[in-house]
Amino acid sequence: MMGDPVTGRHSTMHARVTTAAPVVKSNAGGAAADAGGRPSPPFHTAAAEWWAAMVAPYPGAARAEAFSSLRAQDDVEATAAGARFAAAAAMAADPTRRPPPGAPYSGNPADYALTPAKLATVAGPPPGTSSGDGGGPASPPYITITWCNAAFVPFALNWAAHARAAGVGPFLVGASDEAALEQLLAAGLPTFAMPRLVGKGAGLAQTSPRDLGWGSPAFHALGREKAATAAAVTGSGYGVLLTDVDMVFLRDPAPYFARFPDAALLTSSDGLHRTTTGGAAQAPPPPALNASGLAVAVSALAVPGAGDGLEIWPAALDGAAGNIGIMLWRAHAHPVAVAWRDALIAEPGAWDQDVFNDLLRAGTAGNETAAAATASPGLFRTFGRAAPMPAAALAGVLPVDTFASGHTHFVQRLAERTGQDPYAVHATFQFSGTVGKRHRLRERWLWAVDGNTHYAPRGGLVTLGPLEEIPAVARLLGVVAGVPAQSSHFALVHAQLAILRAGLAVAASLDRTLVLPRFWCGVDRWWARHAGVIPGTTAPARLPFRCPADHILDLAAMADEGLDEAEYGRRIAYREAGLPENPRFPAASRAPGPGGTVAVVVGRGGRASADGAATIVVLPAALDDVALRSALAPHAPTPVLHFPDPAAAFGGFSDQAVAARFLRRVSISTDLWCCDVGTGKPIWYDAQADIDHTDRHGRAWKGGEWVGMAEQV
Repeated sequence: MMGDPVTGRHSTMHARVTTAAPVVKSNAGGAAADAGGRPSPPFHTAAAEWWAAMVAPYPGAARAEAFSSLRAQDDVEATAAGARFAAAAAMAADPTRRPPPGAPYSGNPADYALTPAKLATVAGPPPGTSSGDGGGPASPPYITITWCNAAFVPFALNWAAHARAAGVGPFLVGASDEAALEQLLAAGLPTFAMPRLVGKGAGLAQTSPRDLGWGSPAFHALGREKAATAAAVTGSGYGVLLTDVDMVFLRDPAPYFARFPDAALLTSSDGLHRTTTGGAAQAPPPPALNASGLAVAVSALAVPGAGDGLEIWPAALDGAAGNIGIMLWRAHAHPVAVAWRDALIAEPGAWDQDVFNDLLRAGTAGNETAAAATASPGLFRTFGRAAPMPAAALAGVLPVDTFASGHTHFVQRLAERTGQDPYAVHATFQFSGTVGKRHRLRERWLWAVDGNTHYAPRGGLVTLGPLEEIPAVARLLGVVAGVPAQSSHFALVHAQLAILRAGLAVAASLDRTLVLPRFWCGVDRWWARHAGVIPGTTAPARLPFRCPADHILDLAAMADEGLDEAEYGRRIAYREAGLPENPRFPAASRAPGPGGTVAVVVGRGGRASADGAATIVVLPAALDDVALRSALAPHAPTPVLHFPDPAAAFGGFSDQAVAARFLRRVSISTDLWCCDVGTGKPIWYDAQADIDHTDRHGRAWKGGEWVGMAEQV
């Protein structure tokens, strides 16, 4: 008999399980339950107990203690973020906020052209002032616009849901192909056909309905359409807030924009630090380097006194670009929009963002910063030489914490550190392509358009960890804290990948969907050589940190349904970390017990529950896939099976062919880290670094002897 530490109920553990010889073993992990079989989450053991038992006895206990404090602060920030975003997710998912289905597509794109009449239908007559800054109930100061092709319609639906939840309006969604137009109309969204730049008529843009791919001809064509849209709307007398469709509103930015009525244009940026502290410009201090050439982490997290004003020119774009994913154009900036559009027409292969930045920087030559001349610090004079404007216009760079990039929001969590409430998040600085963008938003509860099956998939879920409560990872976190190095980072990541590999094997064996754990990284990820922290990142940097899954995993490869099952086995479905805490997750599935979550732990003399009534199942260590399925068969209807340490529970596959296919799939599930300090080349993570294997480059390794080697990609 054993007691449930949550409910106090007792359940009898019986039906002994037979253990078969394992085929795939892992050297990672360790027992994730004590002698009494008490499990870790969802029935959390106090973190302090884990640190005292698992970290303090090892060398570097002082570093572990320092990291424990860092982890506590990290948890506080995560809790605050969860509370803030839960409200937005709940509102966006509210059926009462969804628009009713619209009229069917007429079959003629010209019927949906972006004409002055269409703009007036959405926003009323244009503001009556020559500057376009006027406004009123019938004439809002600007129209918010995004656009998509058929491949990005789900992003448009998510964008619109959050815009409505935040009170943003009026807005329009442009369609660049007929499939997108038909779907957006069916969803009830106010929609228009993107203007054609080449040829006659008001038909659709010449872009592909498939995922465009950065830098492709279709990608550049859509960039031209963006500039043409800015020119068309401002030419009709309206201001326009142009945003990319992979951006999410957290609150209405209109009151913020109203603080800068003199600005002709406000743009977001790729800057990685605030340039203001109480209104004064501030440059990021260069990171201190250790003997390995990697940045030394510091413990302080807050960025006091940053305020919520505009970034300061020219520091705002020193080493960074204006990012056109969030741009407010006032109507009197129309000549600039025309110049942008015409430059892109003249050079079809040019990137729209590069051309915009060229115009912005060229226009500032000889112009002085406008802070002294206006009541709006941060505005600067530009464009007078770059476009046929009667005089230089004023522009500004939006704050990087509240109009956030994928790095300042998801990696640095900068707004939490500056104490600001973000207006918008743009899914940039991420990996794994479109799949990675969607996954980033899901990780932070910013993807509102998943159906119920996302939260309750067929066959149920497998959850893991938390990783930091597994001894093998806890020890390495204590080593990495405050002493970042390339080697210790890879050791930390590979310890986590060994546990993930076991979790994937458990999910595959039980035909369940795996909820990815929250990963820890010892250094940041970028596209170029760096010293552990991306140049320009807000100082002090936090290392180690909870990193997005796309920093480590190739999420697109993991989601690929086109892989040959004869070579790679069946695809193993996965979900984002934090799914069970998501406000839309079924509450019943969170509750301990057979109708919700059952913890599967390893203990001496473990036996499975044959009646499926237990809230905790104690198993022998290292069961193979057949024995694991048999042991947990009574719990097949249980929505969530939680494995505190799957590496302790799973011993391997009984069939060598199944094991080989599984390992081939696992071998392509990881991504690369860029870039090796010495060679400047990337190093691939290896999900089998702890066992004998041949890696994706054909090199044979003995378990535990893996050495990071840079590879040319």
